[in-house]
Amino acid sequence: MFLTSMAGNPLCVGLAATAVGVEITWMNWAVAAIVPGLISLFLVPVLMLKLSPPEIRDIPDARDLAINELEKMGPMSLQEKVLAFVFVMCLALWATGSWTKLGATPVAMLAVAIMLIAKVLDWKDILSEKGAWQAQRAILIKKSNRTLINF
Repeated sequence: MFLTSMAGNPLCVGLAATAVGVEITWMNWAVAAIVPGLISLFLVPVLMLKLSPPEIRDIPDARDLAINELEKMGPMSLQEKVLAFVFVMCLALWATGSWTKLGATPVAMLAVAIMLIAKVLDWKDILSEKGAWQAQRAILIKKSNRTLINF
């Protein structure tokens, strides 16, 4: 639903800009995706309920159980608060990208930098994301091939 939710989406935006000269902002993408997103939001749970009904349909005292578990967890740690801030900051910066002129990549890099500085993440976490590095390598190869073809 969001432009930044999948690595291929910014590639599509770049292709639209270079191939046909159409600029698609994060907000344009969100507005275009709102109808299918809302339909999916309502239909997917109903469909999954029919296709794979849950074994447990009722949990007595679920509210009390949730309250007790939250009390056991205690208050949010500083790292959790930083992560919540980074999440809201990214959404706000992506949504206002057409005004701030900040693209998805600089916002994501800022988010990673903040999380590294606040020790929400460390380098081992980043390096262990093999799938992300493979996706980045594939995107860079596609971009470099497209650049070579355009010469």
